[in-house]
Amino acid sequence: FLGGLLFFSAYDLSLSLLGKMGFGSEHVSLVDSTQTDAESLSEEAKHSNKETCASHSITPSTPEALFAGAVAGVCVDTILFPLDTIKTRLQSAQGFRAAGGFTGVYR
Repeated sequence: FLGGLLFFSAYDLSLSLLGKMGFGSEHVSLVDSTQTDAESLSEEAKHSNKETCASHSITPSTPEALFAGAVAGVCVDTILFPLDTIKTRLQSAQGFRAAGGFTGVYR
């Protein structure tokens, strides 16, 4: 769950940055961070959101998608690799300290 959340957040951020830097098309965020509950939106806000999505292309081009996916993958691996290494060491038959403990998690 955490990996998927991090991946899609990094992917969305990468596409937004590409658009702002002029390398890609204008990107409409797939996740609206200002809305916490879809049921709390008024009918007017729902209609406005539909118009925004209809007037912008949400699907990125192939190079944009490849770049954003690569950036997102690197971000997720960099963040979650040490946690996975520690989890594996905790499950080791020889014990956590004998398996390396907290040292050298990126080796």
